[in-house]
Amino acid sequence: MELTFVLGGGFGLYGHTPALLALGVPVATLSRYRATLLARPELCGLANDIVWMDGFDACDTEISATVLAQRPLDNEASVRRLLANGTGGKLVLEKPMAASWEQACQLEDELSGSGRTWCIPYLFLHCDWFTELKARVSRGESQYLRWTHAQSPLIRKWKSNQSEGGGIVSFYFIHLLAVLEDLGSFGEFEVAYDVDTRGNQVSACMTSSRQMVRLELTLESTSRFEIANDDEAWFASETPFGPIGRRDQPDPRLPALMAFYGRNLLRDTAHDNVAFTRRVTDRWRHLTEAADWGADIGQC
Repeated sequence: MELTFVLGGGFGLYGHTPALLALGVPVATLSRYRATLLARPELCGLANDIVWMDGFDACDTEISATVLAQRPLDNEASVRRLLANGTGGKLVLEKPMAASWEQACQLEDELSGSGRTWCIPYLFLHCDWFTELKARVSRGESQYLRWTHAQSPLIRKWKSNQSEGGGIVSFYFIHLLAVLEDLGSFGEFEVAYDVDTRGNQVSACMTSSRQMVRLELTLESTSRFEIANDDEAWFASETPFGPIGRRDQPDPRLPALMAFYGRNLLRDTAHDNVAFTRRVTDRWRHLTEAADWGADIGQC
């Protein structure tokens, strides 16, 4: 039996694992995560469907894909271990895939040099609203996406630490960089970035001769997500994935995650995935450089 091995006791356990199992994909993970799973009412029923392993090496020969849902620095180390061993199959790397765009480029070069394929779950691309957004942009309509995110006081420290792959650009806005890259396929857009020097607001503006698409993220004390056509919002919710999730309920990102796996892990789209990921990393580079320069690029 070929297995998909999930490494990571956070979103790997309450996101990737139930999404894969719901699609009928056999999943293995580490035995040390079992107590965490059993303590969560929405997950405990999955315990008997998972292959529990004391160590990753115990099932290397059966692995067709590996999901790395750890901290960026840990993911980098795991990728290099798998490359050195020639194990792990196709790789699914949580974003960001490395602690900086420079490290991401280096890791991408190593992956490409090894012939290994990989993909990153940029989940906004698999939300229902994104299909409608693409349709509106393809018709030449200007769009304004506003995302206000309230960081939990219990957030893991690395997620707010820029040097470890956290922070507003690397951990949050990278979702919108993937949106920019996908929407950019409709024509020649110019992109300008605006980064608040206090680190709590980032925006990107795509302009062409036909329309404008503006994406804005603000870290505040409340959560709100909306997309407007001119000044009228046609989609609005607490988060990009719907209402704010509750600990005892399935994670609201599961539908998007299942759509991602249905289009990537269960189909042979490896070449397209790798090329897309590398282009998003290049956008990450441009935005980081704008932030480093303290650029006030202006509004559009």
